[in-house]
Amino acid sequence: MARSKFTMDFAPTDENCDCYTCRNYTRAYLHHLFKESELLALRLASIHNLHFMQWLVRSTREAILEDRFAEFKKSVISGLFSS
Repeated sequence: MARSKFTMDFAPTDENCDCYTCRNYTRAYLHHLFKESELLALRLASIHNLHFMQWLVRSTREAILEDRFAEFKKSVISGLFSS
């Protein structure tokens, strides 16, 4: 039986995120919740995902208004796919 790389990963879900989930729960704990099909896993994932989407829309709007959308888009894409 293979062990997940997240079983002992006590880092925040996303180290660059300041949402409730990332500030209070580790990757290992979220892994455990998902593995055990706990409803809290879905709630915490939703909190994180909604926080990210709000940040993305807010930041996109600001970048458009400041006429720097192209550079913002490149930075977001490189940040999302650099892991």
